[in-house]
Amino acid sequence: MLVEITATTIQQRRHKINFFDYIISKGVAFSRTPGGLIIINDTLDLSDSGVTHLPDSLIVMGSLILKGCAIDKLPGNLKVYDNLDAKNTKVRVLPIDMEIGRAIFLENTRIESLSDNFHCYDSLDLENTPIERLPKNLRVNGYLNIKGTLITELRDDLLIGGPLLVDLENLQNLVAWRSVETAALAFEAEHSQIPKSAVLLAQNSEIFSPIILAVWISRTIRISFMNFYGTMEQFVAIHDSEIIKATMFECVQELNEKIKE
Repeated sequence: MLVEITATTIQQRRHKINFFDYIISKGVAFSRTPGGLIIINDTLDLSDSGVTHLPDSLIVMGSLILKGCAIDKLPGNLKVYDNLDAKNTKVRVLPIDMEIGRAIFLENTRIESLSDNFHCYDSLDLENTPIERLPKNLRVNGYLNIKGTLITELRDDLLIGGPLLVDLENLQNLVAWRSVETAALAFEAEHSQIPKSAVLLAQNSEIFSPIILAVWISRTIRISFMNFYGTMEQFVAIHDSEIIKATMFECVQELNEKIKE
């Protein structure tokens, strides 16, 4: 008897793939400890696979890449030494006992909240998720991306080490911003000693737009610009361009006026 194999049938079968069957078929080396730990000695890429479940006590010595994977939750006692890339999955929550060594990418997931005192050791990307608020005492060592979320307020106890990517029109915090005129910046670079690499980054960056943002947070003015986030003093110390510094001071002046109101 002939059985018709349709795209739907293939998809249904694909969504029932066992984790161990999949990694064995891909030649992924792993080991088990007597205590039940499952150790992957390198990066584990499950992108667009039919794997729907990850085992508890999974340790990945490299990055764990799940983008487009069929899973809807992460396992308990998960440890990843490098990046966790779970973008475009149905993951809703992050396990409290999870440990990630570097960046966490959660774009286009169903994440609704993060636990208080959450610490990300590199960048944290929450773009286009339904999360409504930042947790207490959030620490992010790299950039924080909350564009396309329902977050409207930056907490006073927020600490980030890289740029802040946010929908300015939705933010309730006091902010001021200016676009850097890259044409003027390019002219300045041709007639001064400022690094031309900074001009190229401002003109061609696909991640960080050439906008200087000044935000009032933790009773302090913080500046965010491309790959920088910090105080005015730190900003001035690392930027040679008079155009960039003048644009920053315009932002700060406007923000100070708002603070006084």
